[in-house]
Amino acid sequence: MVLKHCLWISIFMLLAANANAQTDTSYLFDSQPGQTPDSVAKTPEAKQDSIRKRFYTRKVTYHIGDNDLDIYPIDTNLDNKQYYDPVYTQGGWAYRNIGNIGLPTVPIFYQPSLSQGFDLGYHTYDLYNFHRHSLRFYDSRIPYTHLFFLFGQRKEQMVDVTHNQNIGQRFNIAFQFRRYSSEGTYASQQTNHNNFALTTRYISRSQQYKLTAIFLFNSNQQQENGGVDTTDIFANDQGISSSLTAVTLDGAQTKYKDQGFFLKQEWRQGKADTIKINDSTRALMFYPSFTLYHELSFGAQRYTFFDQNPTGSYYDQFQVDADSLFSTVAYTHWANTLGITKTSIKSIDSTGVHYRNYLIDASIYQSLGSIVQDPKREPLQQIRLQLSLRNHPSSNSPFIYHSKVTYDLVDYNQNDLIAEGSIGLNLKKIGRLLVSGGFSRKELPWLYNSFQYQRVNIDNQFNKTININAGLSYEIPRYRFLLSGWFYNITYPGYFNQNRVPTQLSGSVQVWVVQLSKNFRWRHFGSDNLFVLQFFTGQDILRFPKFWSKNSLFYENNLFKGNLVLRAGVDVFYNTNYKGYGYFPLTGQFYIQDNLTLSYYPVADVFVSLKIAEAIVFLKMEHVNQGIFSQKGYYATYGYPAADRAFKVGVSWRFYN
Repeated sequence: MVLKHCLWISIFMLLAANANAQTDTSYLFDSQPGQTPDSVAKTPEAKQDSIRKRFYTRKVTYHIGDNDLDIYPIDTNLDNKQYYDPVYTQGGWAYRNIGNIGLPTVPIFYQPSLSQGFDLGYHTYDLYNFHRHSLRFYDSRIPYTHLFFLFGQRKEQMVDVTHNQNIGQRFNIAFQFRRYSSEGTYASQQTNHNNFALTTRYISRSQQYKLTAIFLFNSNQQQENGGVDTTDIFANDQGISSSLTAVTLDGAQTKYKDQGFFLKQEWRQGKADTIKINDSTRALMFYPSFTLYHELSFGAQRYTFFDQNPTGSYYDQFQVDADSLFSTVAYTHWANTLGITKTSIKSIDSTGVHYRNYLIDASIYQSLGSIVQDPKREPLQQIRLQLSLRNHPSSNSPFIYHSKVTYDLVDYNQNDLIAEGSIGLNLKKIGRLLVSGGFSRKELPWLYNSFQYQRVNIDNQFNKTININAGLSYEIPRYRFLLSGWFYNITYPGYFNQNRVPTQLSGSVQVWVVQLSKNFRWRHFGSDNLFVLQFFTGQDILRFPKFWSKNSLFYENNLFKGNLVLRAGVDVFYNTNYKGYGYFPLTGQFYIQDNLTLSYYPVADVFVSLKIAEAIVFLKMEHVNQGIFSQKGYYATYGYPAADRAFKVGVSWRFYN
């Protein structure tokens, strides 16, 4: 039914887009600081030819979040098109879900949290949801629509619909709807997630005023089974169907909602340039050098867990009512941000605009909100200062750098400090060398210090966590090569212990990470490879494999005079054995456990991808080698087996009309 409704909505959008499509010259050539549409032109005549070509060419680009300096084209090749799960598309293979799509995701790769300000503490659905700073803002000459559908066994479905178009000459609107649903491999694993994002952008005729608005709505619902009711179901495999395997909980459910509204206004000063398109058409180019901006935002989060049939001693000290369990935490806030951005234009000539190699941004953030945990309501205020300095992408300088400092002044996050920076050289064909480092002193998420649930009251006064890190990376894009390494020293880290309650280490732990990525292409064959090594010293509270890898081998060819592109291959994932985390749905957190060392083997997926014009179809068999080894399966995390072998079909279709 959902798919049927989405198809009708998509058809309606396409008809509306075709009816409202208009030639738009003034908005078309609104140049952001990082855009130089005629950068390859060498003469005024060549410059005009370049812009004419751009005007009449079907072209869609986008930037991510507030960063309109870095512009990306739409990816239309077959690279990674067989990956649909956000664990891969958003998490970069550094996560895995705990059974099937839609279930909480657990990291297998250490990554420090550099988020600013207040953190409620619920992140197990982050990869599935839309976020304000990761949304795409499109710049399309004509209406653009992207449809994606996935079908799998056990009623697994994914729908992703994106539409973007201009309305009139200066107004742009886009929306994206995404849905994940699955019954799951084991009992009581059903998931149902719905995400919606609406973005709009208005630019005045002079292009000195710009308005951006965003509305987000994320709804996550899932059944909770508490994991299988056996320490290790793969140790003594008796051939029992996964759907009949006993699980711990049968009446529990989690609901999480995250929604927000953002309205940003910009007043810009700079230089303008007029370009001749033809005898009767002129295009205005505007290059900002100073921007004053204000943002008004609203956000609301709510995490709810309930169990209508509590089981045995599963909840231990958390079970205070024999009949049912119910816990909810909510946080709402209104916020204002006032800031300025400053750069400098060096010159404008036939090759485009040339900026000096700096970009400064300074802002102050203020918010008022409240946290509700039955029966308490607590007010919360934030005031945060931020200053950043980075190189300008349009300066054409090989010297690249970036630095940012944030400091919180009041309330729960008072005296939080985050300072990070990087410096390097971009030597084009030789490669890019980057040195980075950072320091953070942050309050732990709210959930670590305060958790009220019925008559259970957790009230801690933990120290701020201090993280010092340094990194080095060397990348050669033309050879698809990347080598990088990081070091982290974490003092007073917080974690959930074996009793599933928050605690804090009184000392420090150290992390060393080395990553190597190398992709090969030879005639019709290709291979993409990622290897990661992780070493840990100090107390054993960070539970990650010491080694993990992702390798892809494929064959690609153009058939039927280039009208069909075929790619067929195999993906292999592997990580070493380790004592993974357990998951406790009441708090929505992962905790350390010593009951079982999780055992792994190489997991293979085979796929075939086909591209015809703007349509891409892939067929995929996941975990195709299940049963080949003596071990019949593996755990995604403690108590939660990974999904069994399953067949998937995905369809991606882009429309420009």
